[in-house]
Amino acid sequence: MANNKNNGQTSAPTVKKRSQLQEMWRRLKKNKPAVVGMCIIIAIALMAIFAPYVTPYDYAKQDLKATFIKPCAEHIMGTDNFGRDIYTRIVYGARISLAIGLVSVTIGCLVGGSLGAIAAYYGGKVDNGIMRTLDVINSIPSLLLAISLSASLGTGLGNAMMAVGFSSIPTYARIVRASVMSVKGEEYVEAAISLGASTKRVILRHIIPNCLAPLIVQTSMRVAGAIITAASLSFIGLGVQPPTPEWGSMLSTGRQYIRTHWHMIIFPGLAIMVTVTSLNLFGDGVRDALDPRLKQ
Repeated sequence: MANNKNNGQTSAPTVKKRSQLQEMWRRLKKNKPAVVGMCIIIAIALMAIFAPYVTPYDYAKQDLKATFIKPCAEHIMGTDNFGRDIYTRIVYGARISLAIGLVSVTIGCLVGGSLGAIAAYYGGKVDNGIMRTLDVINSIPSLLLAISLSASLGTGLGNAMMAVGFSSIPTYARIVRASVMSVKGEEYVEAAISLGASTKRVILRHIIPNCLAPLIVQTSMRVAGAIITAASLSFIGLGVQPPTPEWGSMLSTGRQYIRTHWHMIIFPGLAIMVTVTSLNLFGDGVRDALDPRLKQ
């Protein structure tokens, strides 16, 4: 016997430590509403990507002999006032709505996050100048600001993305500023500075990675708001223009037929509702999964 198997003592089993991403995924999987929301979002995204394969019709082709057809086997969501298949337009409209949501949030995140990080890192006059300017922008309601910018820039997909993205810059700047203020005094940041790291390296390699959690949560939840804002712009004629399919413009077209042809407004409205609700459920789940106080 080799020392009675270490004098009867057995070594403790090695526990493999999970990475932060694995831990977040473990928590997220336990949140059933968030998982359902994520699955719906993935289904909508796949439907938008493979739109030509999930519908046999052209979203812009008009058939004046088949106008106002109610839902049936051939047109499962009916046709509109120009004889266009509504299901096809909703499928292709998912491309527009998701693109506007993702691109506008990216614009707001990059610009606002950069301004917030710079303001918090340098402080003083730089901080006051940036944040007071953003306070002026933030004093204007985001939808009203998006309407003003869209009216100034003109209609179209690109301008709608810029208008929606610009209106979200102050929100991201405040979130990143608060996060940077909480970590810039940490020892690892001071060590990087003492070793001669440049300001750019300190911000990008040491500060921003430790401020990503609240930024990810805000981004996942902000996409839903961006889709609603974009739909609102299209509804009043300042967003994406016909014949390009967009859920807000489809609602605008269908509102005059709501009493006689209900399908023209119900299905685009359901598309917006399901997408936004799924994004909010997923965003709530990501927030809970990244919150260190919620140990599950």
